[in-house]
Amino acid sequence: MISCFSTIGNLFYSLRLYDEMKKQGWTPGADVYHSLIYVITHENCLTEALKIVDRMKETGLKPNATTYNLIVHHLCEDLKFKEARNVLAQMIEDEISPTIDTYHVFMKGESLEGTLGVLDYMRKCGLGPNKDTFLLVLEKFLKLGQHENALKMWSEMKEYEVKLDRSHYGVLVERLAKYRLIEKARKLYSEMRCVLAADDLFLKKQLEGCDGQEVRKGKAKGEMTVVRNIKKGQGL
Repeated sequence: MISCFSTIGNLFYSLRLYDEMKKQGWTPGADVYHSLIYVITHENCLTEALKIVDRMKETGLKPNATTYNLIVHHLCEDLKFKEARNVLAQMIEDEISPTIDTYHVFMKGESLEGTLGVLDYMRKCGLGPNKDTFLLVLEKFLKLGQHENALKMWSEMKEYEVKLDRSHYGVLVERLAKYRLIEKARKLYSEMRCVLAADDLFLKKQLEGCDGQEVRKGKAKGEMTVVRNIKKGQGL
């Protein structure tokens, strides 16, 4: 029940049921604490969420990657990367290894240079990157209008030996066509047909009738933060 109330963001009833469990002498498990962390974090109560982590430790339950990922994920969604890196530092201090999902959420706040650094760090740690990693990165840069960075990441994918599929080609061709980078979009579309031995009527229709007008190149902004902080021993 606590999980259900947590999922719909009902903090009041989640805490009420938790208190009732304690009154009845029942011992909450990790799933209960994770549900509380989820709903408390979504109410932007970081301090209280970390107190729940401490409470887990006091009861003999060992927090794991899921415990911290619940907090880190929401902080990154809210673009609170500084706070998220602090939580990650605590995660590493507790000798809990970040997962590929941990690195994925941090990708959202990285520049091109920072993203490349994270990808390299992931590979050294044996945590990918995989095709989902690159799809996430492509979508991020394209959403920001940084199509040149997206194309650079496209080249990087081949170095990481990631198997391309329709989702990678689709998001890039569609966005390049939207930005009127028709020549590049058509080149990738032709490559997709050869590599995947398949056509895509939606992309084909989108490319038809485009005038080929080019747009100005966007510039990447921001600094590499994740790998720099890791090297300083501060987590991401």
